[in-house]
Amino acid sequence: MYRNITHFANLTPLRFVAAYLVVIFHVEETRKMFGLPNLTRFSLFTHGPLAVTFFFELSGFLITYLLLREYQRNHRVDVSRFYIRRILRIWPVYFLMVFIGLVLIPAGVSLGRVAYEAPYEPWDVAAYFVLFVPFVVNLAYGNHFLTPLWSVGVEEMYYLGWAPIVKWLRKHLLMIMLGTVVVKVLLAVWAHYILRSTLAQEGLRMLQFEAMAIGGLAAYFVFHCRRPLHEFWLFSRPAQAALMLPLVTRLFVHKSAAASSSLYAAIFDHAVFTPLLLMAVFAWFIVNVAVNERSIVRLDSRLLDYLGDISYGIYMYHALVISLVFVPFLDDYRAAPGLPATLLLHVLVAAFTVLFAALSKRFFEDRFLRYKWRLQAVPTAPRARYSIATPSLDTGHGPIWLPLNDPHHLISSPLEFVIDGLPDQRTKDWATRFAVIPASLDERVGSMRIG
Repeated sequence: MYRNITHFANLTPLRFVAAYLVVIFHVEETRKMFGLPNLTRFSLFTHGPLAVTFFFELSGFLITYLLLREYQRNHRVDVSRFYIRRILRIWPVYFLMVFIGLVLIPAGVSLGRVAYEAPYEPWDVAAYFVLFVPFVVNLAYGNHFLTPLWSVGVEEMYYLGWAPIVKWLRKHLLMIMLGTVVVKVLLAVWAHYILRSTLAQEGLRMLQFEAMAIGGLAAYFVFHCRRPLHEFWLFSRPAQAALMLPLVTRLFVHKSAAASSSLYAAIFDHAVFTPLLLMAVFAWFIVNVAVNERSIVRLDSRLLDYLGDISYGIYMYHALVISLVFVPFLDDYRAAPGLPATLLLHVLVAAFTVLFAALSKRFFEDRFLRYKWRLQAVPTAPRARYSIATPSLDTGHGPIWLPLNDPHHLISSPLEFVIDGLPDQRTKDWATRFAVIPASLDERVGSMRIG
């Protein structure tokens, strides 16, 4: 039913929403760290860690679905191409931030005599960033300029093994994902109730492999779903309204609700079991927004789509922006009235973060993404042939057949087309001669028009 989706457009705006929750969280945490009036008493400004969990789950959903789809189309998973695509998407901005944080910022602070001191010596921690384990730096030194990079490192660790698992252990994929969740819950119980170690609990909180596994379980469900999603009661509109209530409550009034209701606190503020409960609700929410035609959540907006498209940059650059527009002017913020200072800081951070992310996407990231898009599709087998009904292109040898393998136009060029009846007559420059526009296609048969 849902095996040939090439792009979950409805999920793109959610990436921006999650990224911006992280931004406002770090703005207020920074103000709190420097002893300034802040908004951390309001629930909306405290959900940075929860937003990162949502990011993990969304990533697990998308990547697992695409790997399952690749195996269905190609009867294999090209692990090396998967790694190269990840490198081209993630590494350029990641290592740019590492260079800025470990080289440029310390040099600028030293030359400009800015009153800022990193909690570590750059070369003492460089190896942790290069090896994608920056969460160790967070555990050892607390919050710092490159704090957001820990989640990127955790994702890279997980996906290093995930593509090979999908390739070679696909028949056991469901049990592996369920096993990942069970093992992580047992470890969390051990750290909280037996070991009673804050450091162990914090380390396990960062290594959220179970979030990506739960996202993968959601993708597995969608990929193998055989009937429309709205036919399941869990995705009916009454069920959606019921399940959206705890999400909205958590987002806006969690602190007051937990303080006033012991039952609410026991369910939604438990150190071990609440994260698992929220991950389950996130999985439902992602599936509902992604493929439910009757979803009550609609985020159709060109602006949100664009902001979602640059959300990786928003997430990666926001700490740099906070440092640039806040730390050098700390005394001015201290002297300014609370409300104007708050509004000014949030406007500046939002504007410059979006600006940096947009420029990065346009002039830096897209240079690498062009190569990623070329690797996005792998030649498939067997080759499907789609008839083209075009009276204007009568060759005298019958209809033209395209050896199209991907109804959703993700096959890398150049392609070939074959004139039926002349199987040896081929050309590889068809893309420069004709514009091929999909009309109505399904998994097996379809039509194309050339114009």
